[in-house]
Amino acid sequence: MPRPTILLNTCALINLLASGEIESILGASASEIMIYAAVEKESLYLRSNDPNDTSLAPIQLDAFIRAGVFNVCDIDGEAEEILYVDYASQLDDSEAMSLAIANARGYVLATDDRKARRIFLESVGAKNRLISTSDLIRRWAGRKAVSTARLKSVLLSVQRQANFIPTRSDANFAWWRDASRWQSVLVRRAGFSRKFSLKTSG
Repeated sequence: MPRPTILLNTCALINLLASGEIESILGASASEIMIYAAVEKESLYLRSNDPNDTSLAPIQLDAFIRAGVFNVCDIDGEAEEILYVDYASQLDDSEAMSLAIANARGYVLATDDRKARRIFLESVGAKNRLISTSDLIRRWAGRKAVSTARLKSVLLSVQRQANFIPTRSDANFAWWRDASRWQSVLVRRAGFSRKFSLKTSG
């Protein structure tokens, strides 16, 4: 079965960059990776992998674009403009752009934003047109026979550097919890702190 073109929105892009394995992860699921033009103009940062270091490092996308890891796309044509305006009435401009392009061109949309996922699914009506960070990493781990230690390192890097962990409603939450085996993860979202107790095995 041919692998699809995947359009990464900003949150999924940051999460995968934090993994340190973005090319390998995306290569396991996609024939082509797209990012939308607005992402190039955003100021994106990763946290340090050292929990004692609170500094932020800017993300440089130019090298990935020059190497052909990502292709950049923009809203093109009246149909995409109409979709963009419709989505922008419900989402921020950047998110709306990703949904409009993915919808119009038949791309798979990679996003972890629950509202964006719901709206996109209502629009396209096909679950196989939607994918998440946890889906991509789990698929990579299975298809590439990734070792337990390597997978754990990747998951913890995403948690630390992108400040991301799947929500309990995510189909891969239990898998992520067990694979990362990190007893307490402090995740800050929208100014709030939430502590997840993650059980270790053994």
